[in-house]
Amino acid sequence: MGLTYPLVFLFSTYPEWRGIGLALFALTAVVIAALGVLGRKWFNAHPLLFVSLSFLDAAALFTIVFKYADRTIFWFVVWLSSVCLFTLYISLKIRNPGELRKTEWERIFLMIVPVVFFTYATKVYPKIRHQFGGGAPVPVVLHLAKKMPVFDSTSVPVSLIDETEQGYYVVRGSHKALFVARALVEEVEFLREQPSQNTGAKP
Repeated sequence: MGLTYPLVFLFSTYPEWRGIGLALFALTAVVIAALGVLGRKWFNAHPLLFVSLSFLDAAALFTIVFKYADRTIFWFVVWLSSVCLFTLYISLKIRNPGELRKTEWERIFLMIVPVVFFTYATKVYPKIRHQFGGGAPVPVVLHLAKKMPVFDSTSVPVSLIDETEQGYYVVRGSHKALFVARALVEEVEFLREQPSQNTGAKP
């Protein structure tokens, strides 16, 4: 979670908290910090207690982020957490030469790679701005050679999804993509992208 907000500039919408979400998040952060400090002295005496409390605090954190934060934040946290956990798991394996030889790496990677890449491709990549290599739609205005039945004018503000030699895939007012042939477009005006705020917790 600590890496999330320094990286919000990557996203096309600025993630916001709803209601008391930010206060609850701060509370979980205080709890985990307190466990870290107290654990230096008493972890060896009460390992099960500290592990249990840490697990409950982490579960509470994910619940709070899911309920009160934008879904962009939630899935970004899930993806970062999965990458960190898998990296930690692999680093622990390679530290021990005996475990390194006995580990079935192909099985581990068959489990890790689909989770990491599927989450990124479906939940994170579509929200990242195109300037940073993401798949968020680009705001443009299509200046058409003639009026089309699906549009109400020859200058149409849309969101550009993809561009090919044949034409443009765009979205306007819905999640349904439209294809506009290149021959019908006289000019494409790219608009300055302003990150918008999204206070809802919808996907």
